[in-house]
This record gives sequence, structure tokens and C-alpha cells, in this order.
Amino acid sequence: LATILTFINKEDPLGDPPANPWSDPQYKNWQAGVSAWASLYPAQEEVPPTAADTVHTAENQPKISFLSLPPENVFESSPKNIEVRVSAVFSLREVSFFADDVLRGAKTAPSFGVSSFPLPTPLLPGNHTLRAVAYDIFGNKGVGEVSITVLSQ
Repeated sequence: LATILTFINKEDPLGDPPANPWSDPQYKNWQAGVSAWASLYPAQEEVPPTAADTVHTAENQPKISFLSLPPENVFESSPKNIEVRVSAVFSLREVSFFADDVLRGAKTAPSFGVSSFPLPTPLLPGNHTLRAVAYDIFGNKGVGEVSITVLSQ
């Protein structure tokens, strides 16, 4: 176990490690402290885990679908609400809704099923991307995305 002065040149922290760290006048003092601590708390050999992670898998990611979209995802005017259905293996922590990469709403600890997100500011005529992102309690992430066209305000 070695002091940080072994690995970092204090005169050039982003540069290469020092060629002779012991030439630093503080090295002896710092190393004495590290060595004293290490004698009180000896390193314990740990065995790396061998089990496979069965929680963070593609099958366990939340699944998202957009509901009530018009044919070919073309809206005559800006929708007032967007509904998404989220299904997940584990309890949900959060569902966030974005329109054109702008966060429009989020729900924490939502129940399974349908979540409705209002669009208080109408979408301008043109093409838009809607995205919903869901996280479960273990950090699994699911993303649903759809492109829509709005013909008029």
C-alpha cells in the first residue's frame, strides 16, 4: 500500500507519475502514515463474485407503449394528453415523459398500467419525437419512443 505521492506528481497532477516519488520531502511522512494505517487494518483477500446478475437483464427492463395514437401517428392538432402503458417485472421508481427532448412530466413511484401526461403547451405544427423513460427500483431502464406529426395548432 502506497501514498498518493507514489502515483501523482503534485507539481503536475494530470501528468505522468513521478519517476522518483521518494525524492519528494513529504513522501517519507505521508508513507509513514499510510503504513501505520495499513498495519492496523490489514488487507483481506476477497473472492470476486461468480454468480450471474439475474436482476439487470434485458428481460427485466420496463416495457413502454404509447396508447391512442391516430393512424400513421398524424394528429390534426396538438394532443392535450399522451398516454403510455408501462409494464415491468419489478416495482417502478419513475416514469418521465419528453417531447422533442424536453422533459414535460415525471411521476415517481407510479403504479403499473397507464400513465397520462398532459401537454399544457401545444406542440407546433410539424414533426415531433415523444419519449417515455421508465426506471424500476433496481435501476433497470426502459425507453419507448414514437415520432408524430402535428398538422395544426
